[in-house]
Formats: sequence, structure tokens, C-alpha cells
Amino acid sequence: MYLKKLELAGFKSFGGRIVVSPGPHIVGVVGPNGSGKSNIADAVRWVLGEQSNKLLRMTKSEDIIFAGTDKKPKSSMAEVILTLDNHDGAMPLDWEEVEISRRLYRSGDSEYLLNGKRTKLSDLHEILAQSGFGQNSYSVIGQGMIDRLIISTPAERKLLFDDASGIRRYELRRDSDRKKLTQAQENIIALEITLAELRPQYKQAAAEADRLNARNQLETDLLSARAHYIHASTQENDEQTKRLSVRLAAKQKELSRLENEIATLKKQRTEEQKNRESIYEDHNQMLAEIQQLTTERTTLGDALARLRASSELQDTARQLEGDKDSQHAKLSRELRDGAKSLGLLQAKLEKTQSVVAGFETSIQVINADLKSLNATLGEHRREIGRGQKREYLNHAMGLLNLLARGDNIATMEKKDRDLALHKLRRMLRLAIEDRSDILTGEIAKLQNKITRLMGRREDLVEQQNRDIIRERSIELDIGFLEDHLADLRKEAKTLGNTTNGQDMASSRATKTEISRLTKQIKGVESRIDVLQSKLKVSSPKEHDSLAELESKLDARADQRLTIGNEVSQLTQQLAALQFKSSELIDKQQLWFGATQIPSTTPVRRLDSRRTVKLEQILELEAELRMSSELNNTSKILAADLQSRIAELEHQKEDLGQAKADIEKLLGDLDRKIRDTFTKQFSNINKHFNSFAAKLFDGGHAELLLSTDESGTYGIDIVASPKGKRLTQLSALSGGERALAGIALLAAIMAVNPSPFVILDEVDAALDEANSLKYADILRHIARHTQLIVITHNHETMKVADQLIGITSGVDGSAIAISAGLEQFDTARLRS
Repeated sequence: MYLKKLELAGFKSFGGRIVVSPGPHIVGVVGPNGSGKSNIADAVRWVLGEQSNKLLRMTKSEDIIFAGTDKKPKSSMAEVILTLDNHDGAMPLDWEEVEISRRLYRSGDSEYLLNGKRTKLSDLHEILAQSGFGQNSYSVIGQGMIDRLIISTPAERKLLFDDASGIRRYELRRDSDRKKLTQAQENIIALEITLAELRPQYKQAAAEADRLNARNQLETDLLSARAHYIHASTQENDEQTKRLSVRLAAKQKELSRLENEIATLKKQRTEEQKNRESIYEDHNQMLAEIQQLTTERTTLGDALARLRASSELQDTARQLEGDKDSQHAKLSRELRDGAKSLGLLQAKLEKTQSVVAGFETSIQVINADLKSLNATLGEHRREIGRGQKREYLNHAMGLLNLLARGDNIATMEKKDRDLALHKLRRMLRLAIEDRSDILTGEIAKLQNKITRLMGRREDLVEQQNRDIIRERSIELDIGFLEDHLADLRKEAKTLGNTTNGQDMASSRATKTEISRLTKQIKGVESRIDVLQSKLKVSSPKEHDSLAELESKLDARADQRLTIGNEVSQLTQQLAALQFKSSELIDKQQLWFGATQIPSTTPVRRLDSRRTVKLEQILELEAELRMSSELNNTSKILAADLQSRIAELEHQKEDLGQAKADIEKLLGDLDRKIRDTFTKQFSNINKHFNSFAAKLFDGGHAELLLSTDESGTYGIDIVASPKGKRLTQLSALSGGERALAGIALLAAIMAVNPSPFVILDEVDAALDEANSLKYADILRHIARHTQLIVITHNHETMKVADQLIGITSGVDGSAIAISAGLEQFDTARLRS
């Protein structure tokens, strides 16, 4: 693992966003005084969680945010992103690159991110401790830190060695376990206080509950009576339900058969009605043709009457021709006028007869329509009489209420639930199919239509009666006129002479025309007779198939109504049984809850051979309530207290076991910390002496464990450069103290190398000779640790593999420039 990339934005002197990508070995950070080199070390400290403003060289937290220059405005936040190469898995995370970010806003809000996700500082500390570095470790070392190491107390010095020896993560875990142990102890004390309060309360409640033993037999009797009642009532209810269901199924089957027959008969009736409509249409066509022929016959009759009157006039005129006697002239005029009047009356009679026949035909059509409408009206009324939509809906609501009560839908047996749902669907379907509300409107329409047709028929009958009276009057006039003409002809015959034979040709022509018209009239009358015969043959009989169909429909409808009433009654009885079943389930839930109904045992106070009645159960319940309601409370309280005390005792036992486990774990951690520290301290001490001898060109250095009066141990550092006695570091010169500090750092790196170390001007106090020794130490440390060295020393720069220059940009903020040194000749650089 090594520091792969460091990104700064708005941090101290870095107003813009810069990215520093150090190599994995020795990286030198150089630049003039005041350029912001040490801000690189501060950025690493800060992103790793450092909270001390003093160590970060500022007076308040806001000083960490870029304050701006004359040419560049201040930043709204400071951000540092540190990216670690974790391909070797040194950090216990499943990422090959680990990105740690810290942000601070001018509002004071701050946040830590781990690979882009927000995290808590404590979790970050634990991960860093497991990886061998953190904000309190030796990952960032400055000249002042070495001085503080020398002047610190032994106990303060020990913090660095905790990180160096790798026991920091164990100490963090130990601190967490100690907090858990303290919490467990506090919980045990709280439980003991609570138990001390509850035990006397339980003792008093238990004493009162003991007096309830006399009620045990009464409770046993009540329990057994309830079980008897539930078992017997359920069995009886099931048997009745089964019998009624069988009867209902048979009736429903019969009702379904009748429905099919009625549907078939209605279909046949519809076909018959269509057939009748076709017949009536043919009748209307024939009646129209008869009316047309009658009109034609009337026209021909008028012409024939005129010809006959003319012929008779001619005959009479010839008979009276040449007779100048006034009596003969008068007869001639009367005969001529009478014949003309007779022809007019006969034409008027035939026309009136035609109109009367037309009225009769229209009345017959209206009567047929009224008969069909009355049949349909009767069927609708019968269907409304059979309608039970309200009963269907009421029954459906009853089933819904049954299923919705409590948790019936979940607790009912599958067969009962399926039966209830099936009945519910059937009731809803029957309610939808029931057309009684729709037929009410249809009946009103039919009644209006029938009323209109009857009014029309009355008008036609009235007009027909008037025309019939007129027809009888015309017939009387014709009879009178014919008698008068007969008398005139007889008188004329007595007075007249034989015809002189004049104008015989005209008489023959008139007779020929009369013969033609007579023949034509007979042809028209023959066609009328044929059409009337067809009308008589094709007219529906009064007792035909349609009437038979209506009769059958009426009979089936009556049967359906009867069976439908029986089905409704059976359904209501089954619904009542279902309701009773739901009441039994409610009582079972109330009496026994989720427990199983106990097997029936003899009831001491009741005759076990007789069925237990609900009234007897109510008497037992009342007697049990009267026995002692206060004692019930005491019994419940005693049971609750006993349960609570047992639960608290169990919790106390669990906490005791947890406390013992934590204490054992703490003992194991203490031994592991002690053993690990002792081993690592010995190794560091050995390497410290070796590196010190190399830096001092001989001499000796040693780490000593010390213990104060409180039992807390610390670390003393002693050293003796070549030719000097063994003494405390504080007695050495500044250069010797720096060399001793470097030797100690090298020893720590040799035993427990950090992934990376930043050295901030640690070599500032070294002369040229000691700088060369320092450079050799850096090469040695760089074998296992990435080194980022902030320096002004040329000898230190020479051993760097990469230089990163820090300087000020044109806008006044710091910038970074990186250059690799692999391509340069090291010897030439040294020269």
C-alpha cells in the first residue's frame, strides 16, 4: 500500500484544485519559504482526522479554508482527497483503491467520505488503526514532533509506541469493550434494584391469589360446559347445513331446468311473433289490394249505373216518342230523373261500403296488435311478480357481513369459505339478471302504446258506425227509388206503344258497353273474393300456437316463482345457519382464544347426558363473576409479576454471562496488548541502538520502560554519542537530538513499517555530514515505506526519485509542479 494521489481544493494556501501524484519510493517536496510546502503535511494530517488546530498551525477551524488573494476570491469550502493503492489488501476493504475525503464548509458543516460514501470519524479511525497509521501515529512527522517526543513525558511518549508496536487497534477494541462492560454493570445494578422492588409486591399478590383455589372447580365446570356447547352446537349446525345444502342444490337444479325451458319457450314465442308479424304484413298488403280493387269496382259501378240509366232513358224515350200528351211527357221526365238519381245512390252506396270495409280491416289489425301487446304486458307483469332483486341483494349483504366479521375469512374452513363465496357470487348474479326494475319502465311504455291504440280503435269504430248508418240510409233511399221507378215503368208501359226501331244502333252500342263493364266488374269481384278467401285461410286462429306458448310460459313462470320462493327460503335458512356458525366461532374465540377446544368432560353441576344450553353457561359465568372480582385482579397481577420477575432474572443472568464474556475478552486483549507491545518494543529497541550507532559513528542508544506511582507505564529514551556517557535526550545538542529522533523513526519503520511517512523538514538542523547519513537512512527506510520528504536540504533532494515543487501562481495561490528524476545523472546533480 502507498499514497497514490493527494488532491487539494481550497485548502489553506491552495486556492485552486491541485493534484499531487507521488511515486511509491522517495518523493521530495521543495520550494521557497512561505510557498506552502508544509501545507501538504497538514493536508494529510487533516484528512486522516486530526482535530487539533495547534498541530494544523491555525487558530480556528475556518483558517483551513483558502482566504483569497488580491486576484483570487476566497473559497467556500476546503476539501482534501487522499487516494491509497490497496492492491495488496493491507487495508481491510474490498477495494484496490481507497479514497478518503474530508470537507469543511464556511457554515461550519463538515463530512468524511470513504470511496464517495459518508462515514463516521470513529469508523474511519478504526480502519486506519487496522492499517497501521492514523492521525495520532507516525505517518506525518515534523521537526517539532521530534522535539516534542524528546521533551514529552514517558506516558505521552507511549502513544507513539502504541501505534508503532501495532497494538492501537487492540486498544480501540479494548476501550469499546470496557464501555460495554460498564454498561452491562449498570444494567445489572438497575435490574437488581427493580427486582428488589418487585419481589415484595409479588409475595403480597401471590398470597391473595392463593385464595382463588376455591374457584378452580367452578372454572373447570365453566370450561367444560363451554366445550360441550361448542361441540354440540357446531355438530348440529353442520348437520342442518348439510341437509339444507342438499335440498337447495336440488331446487337450484330444478330452477335451472325451468329457466332453460322458459328461455326455450320465449325463443319459440319470439319466432311465432315474428311469423305473425309476417302474416300481418301479408294481410295488410292483401287488404290494400282489396281496397284498391273495391275503389276500382266502385268506379266501374258508377260508369255502369250511368250507362244503364241512359239505356233505360233511351228505352222509355222511344216508347214515348211522338207522344205529345202531357202525361207521357211528365212520365218521361220522371223516369229520366229517377234513373239518374238511382245511379248516383248506387255509386254512393258502393263507396260507403268500401269505406266501411276499410275501417273493419284497420280495426282487425289494431285488435291483433293489442292482443300481442297485452300478451307481452302480461309476461312482464308476471316476471316482475317473480322478481326478488331486493331479497338477492339483502342475502348478498348478509354473506358479506359474515365474511367481514373479525378474521372469519382467514379462520373459516376452506369448504365453508368456498360455499359462502359461491353463494355470494350467485346472489349477485341473480340480482344483476333480475330485470324487474327495467321491466317497470317497459310496462309503462307498453301501457301508453296500448292506450293510444285503444283510442285509435274507438275513433275508427265511431267512424265505422256513422258510415254504417249512412249505408243503411242510402239502401232505404235506393229501395224507395227503385219501387217508384218500377211504378213509373209500369204506368209508361200501359200508356206506351211499341218501339219504332229508331236509333237501334246507338242502343246496341250502349248495351255492348254495359256488357263489357259488367264483365270487368265481375273480374274485379272475383279477384276480391280470391283475396278475401286467402285472408280467411291465413288469419291466425283464436286458439293457435302463440296462445299455447303463452299458456306454457305462464305455467312455467308460476312453477319458477314457487321454486324460487323455496330457494329463497332455503338460502335464508342457510344464511341463518352461517350466521349462527359465525356466532359460534366468535364465542369460541372469546372463550378459548387461539388455544384448541379441550375435550369434553362431565360437568359436575350439570347432567352430562343432556345438551348444555347457553343459559346454563351464562349462569356459571355470573356465579364466577360474583365469587371475587378483586381476587381476579390479584391473580392476574401475581402472574404478571411472576412472569416479569422471571424475565428480569433471565435478563440478569444473561447480563452476568455477557459481563463474564467481556471480562474474559478484556483479559485476553490485555495479554495480547502486553505480549505484542513487549515483543515489538524489544525489536524497536534493538533497531534503535543499531541505527543510533550508525548515525553517531558509534555510541549507544536505548529505550527504557518506566512505571509511575499509578501503575501506568511510560517510555524513557537515553543515548550516548561516541565518546559521551549515556544520558537523556534532552541533554544532547540539537543536531544529536535530531539524529536520535531519526534513528528512532528508522527503528520503528524497520519493525512496523507504515504505508507511507511524511517527513516535514526533519533534516533542518543537520549539517552536511549528518545530512549524508540522513540520506542513507532514507534509502534504508524507502525499501519498505513510501517517503514524502519536505526539505530544503540538497543532500536529501539527491536521494529523491521524484521532486514536487510548491510555488505561488499568478493569482497568488499555491500550485504544485512534479518532475521525475530517473532521467537525470545523479552524479551530475550532486556536483
